[in-house]
Amino acid sequence: MNSAGPAGDPNAGQSQGSDPSSFAAGDTSAFAGSRRLQANPAIVRQRIGIRHRLLFSVKGESLEIIDLIERKDLEKAIRNFGRSQVPAP
Repeated sequence: MNSAGPAGDPNAGQSQGSDPSSFAAGDTSAFAGSRRLQANPAIVRQRIGIRHRLLFSVKGESLEIIDLIERKDLEKAIRNFGRSQVPAP
């Protein structure tokens, strides 16, 4: 049995994560599943679709978008972001 969805997409039936427009609309359910980064708890990541992650921080009542990256680049982005935040000696 072939479990591929429409147009042969094997991921078609899986949950797609949050819709970025939900964040802009202030929909609190858009933040379900958000996780703080262990390396920097001030930064939160949220799944956007199957292959993307949104990195953001919350400052008061404002949401600061840091980056939208592919999942495969998440670890590299976390390492690079950590380095850019280290003050020069």
